[in-house]
Amino acid sequence: MYGTTLFGGSAGYGTIYRLHSDGSDYTVLPNLITPTGLSLCGHYNRADGFLYGTTGEGGSFRAGTIYRLQSDGSGYTVLHAFNNTNGAYPYAGITIGADGFLYGTTQSGGSAGYGTIYRLQSDGSGYTVLHAFNNTNGAYPYAGITIGADGFLYGTTQSGGSAGYGTIYRLQSNGSGYTVLHSFNSANGRYPSAGITIGADGFLYGTTVQGGSFGTGTIYRLQSNGSGYTVLHSFNNSNGRYPYAGITIGGDGFLYGTTLFGGSVGYGTIYRLQSDGSGYTVLHAFNSTNGAHPYAGITIGADGFLYGTTGFDGSAGYGTIYRIHPNGSNFTVLRNFNGTDAGNSRGNLFYLPGYDCNGELAMPESGMPVPPLVQQEETIAGPVLYPNPTTGEINLVFSSVPQQSLPVRVYNALGAVVWQGEISQSAARIDLSGQPRGVYMVRWQLQGQAAEARRVVLAR
Repeated sequence: MYGTTLFGGSAGYGTIYRLHSDGSDYTVLPNLITPTGLSLCGHYNRADGFLYGTTGEGGSFRAGTIYRLQSDGSGYTVLHAFNNTNGAYPYAGITIGADGFLYGTTQSGGSAGYGTIYRLQSDGSGYTVLHAFNNTNGAYPYAGITIGADGFLYGTTQSGGSAGYGTIYRLQSNGSGYTVLHSFNSANGRYPSAGITIGADGFLYGTTVQGGSFGTGTIYRLQSNGSGYTVLHSFNNSNGRYPYAGITIGGDGFLYGTTLFGGSVGYGTIYRLQSDGSGYTVLHAFNSTNGAHPYAGITIGADGFLYGTTGFDGSAGYGTIYRIHPNGSNFTVLRNFNGTDAGNSRGNLFYLPGYDCNGELAMPESGMPVPPLVQQEETIAGPVLYPNPTTGEINLVFSSVPQQSLPVRVYNALGAVVWQGEISQSAARIDLSGQPRGVYMVRWQLQGQAAEARRVVLAR
């Protein structure tokens, strides 16, 4: 198994790691600048054996990179350094097309500054911006690209569109035929953080972080031509709130996912439902002791169990790795992160070799055991930053109270400080309502430790 961490490593800027599926032989490969994901789906090329990924920052222009390396860690190469004009801050990873091209998105940059869709050859040549978002047709894509059986590229943007709450789009692999399939209007969802999952039935499935009947997020589906948009479920806090992760479709046809907050104790949930929206069930409500606030979605193992991570809490406060039966029974914490080995998992940071993008077994690996380890590192187990995107105010919430006053600054895209203060409690509210829309960086630093940061999108 391979994965990445957003922080940690010898320089503190993140790592790529590998380990056997039983958790043994953990090895850190090159140290990076905020790697933003490495997974089987779109990152491992079976044809050439390389691992491909992106870094959200760093590179020649400090706007992120695309890289590749051999599975043993050798041959690390930066294929492309973003320069803002051709994109900036690729939060999502790489998708590899049947044509051999690498496809992806950047959260900002491009001709209008609202982000891009790009492609390039696997050796780094032929970099092309396929589409530059202009807000009207979408803005600030947080998720990557899903390639359909029809050859179209599908994705979402966090904001923009006719109502400003985000879009679902598709385009041809050469960049032509860009179409907004759906513009969210809050009532039917707003601010999609996750990308698109395509079901065996041909429907596009996804989630929105906010909006819906109760304002706390939705699960939706629609046809690949944009028709038949349906909200399958509106979260109401008691059954989950703010689903940052997308949908995983099981071999049983159920849709599986997680919510960052909500549930009986408020620390987030694991859920499932039928593809028509019926039978919604909370399989598990996190209680802090067994983890809290899962940013990551669900991976389905060869044994049929559901695997995932939480970003916070557990016995040491830095999050957990868990597994659970698809019917909600036998929930088990496989590992409690302790801050040294890892902490604050933010995404699907591990994969099971031989699985497709829905976690379904595609190429069975003989005797594959339960995967026990994922890594990411960060100080003081936090924070949660929400809502993101925001229309003005954001909440910065740590799972534990800082031991000392914590200086926090917010920078705009030009590097100017637009907000600053000190936090001595576990939560603070930052007001950016007087700032123009765009991408901002929230930065904090504990005395004697490396600074850490989160990106936030201010949308209006």
